[in-house]
Amino acid sequence: MTSRKSKFLHTKIIKKYIIMKKLIFIALGITALTVVSCRQEDEVLNNEDTQSLKVLQKSRKAAADSAATHYGVFSQSLTNDGDPAPPPIK
Repeated sequence: MTSRKSKFLHTKIIKKYIIMKKLIFIALGITALTVVSCRQEDEVLNNEDTQSLKVLQKSRKAAADSAATHYGVFSQSLTNDGDPAPPPIK
């Protein structure tokens, strides 16, 4: 009776081992495929993409320049850190 039980356990362990081995190979294959496909991805820009990129960069620069000129510069000498703001005048 014990030989049947040990044979059954041995067979069960081998089946689990084979399933785990298959899962590991599938995971390695998917990982390798993902790495290779990401590595071979080329960023090919056509003429339309480069023009769009130039327009985007130009508009960002214009927005940054206009934002810098529209805001005032507050000097620290006008207010000290410990002084509270004056109350509003009614």
